[in-house]
Amino acid sequence: MRATQSCITLLKNEGDILQTSPEKYSHVMVTGSMAKDGRALLGDYCLENTAVLNIFSEIVKYANSDLKFSFSPGPGIDTDINKGESDSETAQISKLAEEADLFLCVVGESSGFGLETLSGAGCDRASIELPGAQREPIRILASYGKPIVLIVLAGWALAIAQESKFADAMLYCYYLGEVGAAVKNRALKLLEEMESH
Repeated sequence: MRATQSCITLLKNEGDILQTSPEKYSHVMVTGSMAKDGRALLGDYCLENTAVLNIFSEIVKYANSDLKFSFSPGPGIDTDINKGESDSETAQISKLAEEADLFLCVVGESSGFGLETLSGAGCDRASIELPGAQREPIRILASYGKPIVLIVLAGWALAIAQESKFADAMLYCYYLGEVGAAVKNRALKLLEEMESH
């Protein structure tokens, strides 16, 4: 657990947004297909039948019962970095964004074995940017002027300078393992406790 927690790198935290009490918000919108995919927290050489906690379920478990959550998977992880999202995906993201007052965007690269894998052994890429389909929803959410927390899952360094301009806070989480989602939320809890003392 300690090793997993030490892997989470805080890249940005403007206005101490991660130390803000959850009671400040009433509706959190979570985006990104990786948020509900426990396998997204595992690297290449992992058993496929391993029971893995996912980020979305652990965030909901951690939060107080009065906090409303909505979820939009948005575009999936795609090997075509220039591919954008469809009109229906854009419409869904925009509809939910109007109601929410905080956005959590889970982005990055899948690992493992298969055609959709972007990170790991035998996965060479011509670009180290996020796939285009994942970049566009962040731009859409930024237009609403509400706080954005970006959670990045990847096995190596990614060029996310453009995305960092839109995000108020950024956590680079790598592949945290089967209990990584729970550990990430404990790390956020520690930040809040540090701020209160």
